[in-house]
Amino acid sequence: MSSSEEGSLEDQNVREEFLNTIGYHFKQVNKDDMVPDFLILPQGSDLHDHPLVANGSIFLQGKASFMVEVDLDPKPRWEIDTR
Repeated sequence: MSSSEEGSLEDQNVREEFLNTIGYHFKQVNKDDMVPDFLILPQGSDLHDHPLVANGSIFLQGKASFMVEVDLDPKPRWEIDTR
């Protein structure tokens, strides 16, 4: 198995673990219609102390800041200059 395949399996496992965790704690978690892998949590949700956030597996951000990636649609091995 290549390292890219391992990475995607690891990402999938992190997603599943996170979805199971938040599904247990929050009754209403929705997927966004426009942004893949973007979850909408109930207002007032605070996950800053969640272990997957603390260890860097999951990033918390608002939808507006995520839209740049959606619009850019980066491909594997692209280098993005953020200067």
